[in-house]
Amino acid sequence: MAKKRRAAEAAVPEPEKQEKEAEEPSGSDGGEASGGPEGASSGEPSDGSGSGDGSDSGSDGSSGSDDGEDSSDDGSSAPEVSDDDEAQSEDDEDGAAFDEVNVDFQFFDPKEIDFHGLKALLHTYLDGGVYDGSGLAEAIIAQSSVGTVVKTGEDDDPIAVMTALNTRSHGAASFAKQVKEFLLGKAPDEAARKQFAEAWDAEGTALMINERLINAPPQLAPPLMQALFDEIAWATEDEPSEEARRAFKLKRFVLITRAYTDPTADGGGGGGGGGSAGPSGSGGERKKKKAKAAAAPLLVYVRPEDEFLHAQAAASFTWRVEGRPVAKDELVPMRLALLFTSEAAARARRELDRVVGNAAGMAPPPAMGALGGGKGKGKGKAAGKK
Repeated sequence: MAKKRRAAEAAVPEPEKQEKEAEEPSGSDGGEASGGPEGASSGEPSDGSGSGDGSDSGSDGSSGSDDGEDSSDDGSSAPEVSDDDEAQSEDDEDGAAFDEVNVDFQFFDPKEIDFHGLKALLHTYLDGGVYDGSGLAEAIIAQSSVGTVVKTGEDDDPIAVMTALNTRSHGAASFAKQVKEFLLGKAPDEAARKQFAEAWDAEGTALMINERLINAPPQLAPPLMQALFDEIAWATEDEPSEEARRAFKLKRFVLITRAYTDPTADGGGGGGGGGSAGPSGSGGERKKKKAKAAAAPLLVYVRPEDEFLHAQAAASFTWRVEGRPVAKDELVPMRLALLFTSEAAARARRELDRVVGNAAGMAPPPAMGALGGGKGKGKGKAAGKK
């Protein structure tokens, strides 16, 4: 069942609009590019600064174009330049001013035409390690009823993708086995490893895939999240088979995302290779964890939704991306693994809409149990996608 196109308009600096590079170029470190991350938490750099997590980097926008000095033989001087033009030129050289253009970002179902673009977008998903990226792209395309790609035109490459793949339904696929092995291999201790392994194997768990280019505006996050969860609710009622409907009755999600730590700032937790395997028991243990978090480097989020999902997560841990030299005061590229319930996702979405705003103009649903059986049947399919 095809969905109508949804368009989201955003102002983007013109030089960055022309970038076609993924958030993470190929490289030994998983492709982190220098610069600030995509759209982070409070005090974080904005989307357009290069970084990233992975799918991320690109040319800067400083133009320094040849402004047409007269080179004719008559010896005439260069054309006059006003003070305003001169100031604008100086700002451009400093990278502080850009001409903004409005770009229409259109939401589509994943299709075969997106295969190579999705592979490029996801090629550093496992920190640049070799894995079955073709299989992952094919799984995203095959599940067109749930999942979204964002493009500037129907024939263009995707600049973003968001979907959720049931870990049991895809358990035999090579990409799923590789992602699970990679994730559990990064766990900081046996408790975290066990918690994520049990969640991965449990009924009602999905791997959330959320990747986009560095210069994709953060305003895309709320409508992308809404589209995903609207479609999941739709699928639990309108998928043609009972097996397919049951696969979307999701209780929890696993997300591998990108982040940074700021070595110059203290507090915020989540740094280094540690994390939390879930709520602690005694008050003494909670105090220890709070003290450890306060001493850890500040975690800088690449995408705005990650901060709210992290705050609601049942378990999480981080690890450093290896292989990229980092100067003393540079942001350190990290990965963040999250485990959160569908109720937690609903709470995170409400906070995301409140802080970032939702161009789709619809409030997220109230917190519920396993997704499915909710009101508003079919709304996800009519939310403006094609």
